[in-house]
Amino acid sequence: MSPTVRKAAVDGAERIGADGYLVGRLSDHHTEVRLAASEALCRRGSTAVPALVAGLDDPHPGNRSTAAFILGRIGPAAGDAVPVLLRRATTDEDEDVREAAGRAVGRIGRDLPATVTELLAMLESADDPSRIAAVRAVGFVGDPRAVPPLIASLRHANAKVREEAADALGQMGAGSAPAIPALIEALDDPAPEVRGEAREAIEQLIRGGQVAVDADVVARVRAALATVGVRRVGPPSPGQ
Repeated sequence: MSPTVRKAAVDGAERIGADGYLVGRLSDHHTEVRLAASEALCRRGSTAVPALVAGLDDPHPGNRSTAAFILGRIGPAAGDAVPVLLRRATTDEDEDVREAAGRAVGRIGRDLPATVTELLAMLESADDPSRIAAVRAVGFVGDPRAVPPLIASLRHANAKVREEAADALGQMGAGSAPAIPALIEALDDPAPEVRGEAREAIEQLIRGGQVAVDADVVARVRAALATVGVRRVGPPSPGQ
């Protein structure tokens, strides 16, 4: 069957609600067919959630990641998928699947109070996989209550926790202003991945104008970033 025929089949499957077929086409070897199936499932919204949840148990990790990503795009309407996504975010054997599932929980749960409450509790977990999953999710949720535990996570013994915490703080925007001193400290982290995420977070918050800071703080940030090869922090000067 040619890609054109398979794409036409995807269009037909969307019309009749054959969500299982659409999920199966997510692993098609032709990009146009995969994209068509993905967009069809997003348009199907909550009605496609059961088939996508089933896709989270696919033996191929790439397919599990794709199912998680689409559930995240569907957003709060995919709330029924949160328990399975959290399981994948904490226990899946594949790092890419864990990351995709954690981020999907954040996109889905930002408007679901019960999910936000659960994620905030997980930020205090002594179980590293649970904490990492929660950190990944709360960056998309954007709840300011997450900032203090994220700052604490920048000093966690596990470098992956520290790395994801820096990334989450950068995503949260203006609400992360209290974290800037801790992010500056993280520029001296022994793990290069943590230093890189801290640098990007600071650039997002200050160079992007998301956080208003006084000249003294900008000077401290510029001095700190100079040691990792970033020359300018703050809004562009006139004419730049």
